[in-house]
Amino acid sequence: MNKVTKNNTMYKYSFMEHLVSLEGETHKTYAIVIEEKKGDEWVRASVIHDVTSELDQIKSLVKTCEDGQLHPIHLLSVVEDFIGA
Repeated sequence: MNKVTKNNTMYKYSFMEHLVSLEGETHKTYAIVIEEKKGDEWVRASVIHDVTSELDQIKSLVKTCEDGQLHPIHLLSVVEDFIGA
């Protein structure tokens, strides 16, 4: 397993806001986005939509994933645990 430092970040996490319409009402939801370093470029590796409607929650999840340099293969499991918590 490679140790990753802040200067050698392999994965960048962020979030996107989406507006969805449910039963005639518009609601905000947030997706989590992961980008992977490929050479000198960042490539989108995965997006999971509708993770939460709470901005503070998505910010916390993004920070945890990025700080821990979570590998993209584990993202879905982490999001499922997050939603079920």
